[in-house]
Amino acid sequence: MVKQDNLHEKVRHALDTQLSGLVEKPGRAQSILRLANGEEQPMKRKVSLALVMALTFALALAGVTLAASLGVFGQFAQDENKQQRMETLDSKAQTYDTTVEVTPEVEITPAKEAENDYELLLAYQKERAFTFTLNQAHTAGSSLFVSYTLEGIAPNLTKGEGLPTGPFDWIQEEGQWSEENQLWNNPELQDEAGNWLNAKDGRYIKVDSAGMGDGANLLDGTVLDILDGDTQRLDDNTLQGYMECALPKGLEGDTLTFQVYLVYGSMVVYQDQEGYKTAYVSLPDKKNIQYIPLTISRTGTTVSKAGSLNTDTYSVITQVFISDIDLQGTAKIEVPQSWTAPWKMLGDGTGQTDYIMDYKLYIGDTPQNNQNGGVLVVDDTHLEISLRYNLPKEGDVLRLVPVYSKTGDHPKEGIDLK
Repeated sequence: MVKQDNLHEKVRHALDTQLSGLVEKPGRAQSILRLANGEEQPMKRKVSLALVMALTFALALAGVTLAASLGVFGQFAQDENKQQRMETLDSKAQTYDTTVEVTPEVEITPAKEAENDYELLLAYQKERAFTFTLNQAHTAGSSLFVSYTLEGIAPNLTKGEGLPTGPFDWIQEEGQWSEENQLWNNPELQDEAGNWLNAKDGRYIKVDSAGMGDGANLLDGTVLDILDGDTQRLDDNTLQGYMECALPKGLEGDTLTFQVYLVYGSMVVYQDQEGYKTAYVSLPDKKNIQYIPLTISRTGTTVSKAGSLNTDTYSVITQVFISDIDLQGTAKIEVPQSWTAPWKMLGDGTGQTDYIMDYKLYIGDTPQNNQNGGVLVVDDTHLEISLRYNLPKEGDVLRLVPVYSKTGDHPKEGIDLK
């Protein structure tokens, strides 16, 4: 795989040169590395729109067989942690099957007028067309759930000899192209690209790709950060997926209007005796981002519960929201400074400190593991742990029990949710 320090430099450079001026959403390094390594796993952490543009080429091309009796949400119930939530969501979400055509620009620069390879590639970007379908949607508590199908995303591998001409913004990589430099989880395309680049010095490949940006926006520009999501390829040209996005407080009305965004572009890889280098190409004016407005009905109910605990070592306030899909919330903890230090070192747990790293939810006598597990270091003495569990039944007794890094569960420090 690409070395981590080199990958971070690639992401930073692409962000600076391709997407300057865009409002960035919060991002997490592990999710970025997941995309860059070509993995189509659940996106449980927030990913910035800018970095999705730079790394959308890394989406996998795995074939999928669908169950005809399920909606798109139901296709993602194979994950044991998500199974109950996705099956419940599939049964409660409203089906829309609303299709939006993203058509080419009216004024297309003819390829024959291009003076170099860079202009030719820009001309091609203006000719691209996509079909977006909103399959299902649901609102529950502070979450918006959207499932979709996107067509028109074929990688379109192109090969050529010599250094591509024009003002490409090249990023020099380390060494020669190898099988570890994954662009797709498609063995045939991967082999074709590698065989071409490595057969002779002074060759290049170009791959075009597309995907949905993580999250959504309200029409006033309010960012709806992504909380969860996943994608799967039906074929080389078709992608299905879902997103869960955070809704702001205070939204009213029986309908919700928002916009998702399609991110597309091209990546060029050139290799000679000095090694290989890459460049990302998008239209300078619109950055190859197409906004798609959608309106859905607002449904779902939410019940709030809370609890707190004060000890000689720490204090914690918890609040959870029980929707018709699952239970979500946060545990806000005031802690000794020694408890935040391990998280600043990526939670490696070094040293002798025994600190709270998670919470289990006991539904009666049955424990559930936290499906989120995200920890935010607010400052030197405050932590915030994100909580998500399967939907409890009405009337169940709910209790949060802290999980320590060294000594595990501490039932005596449990918090009753009322």
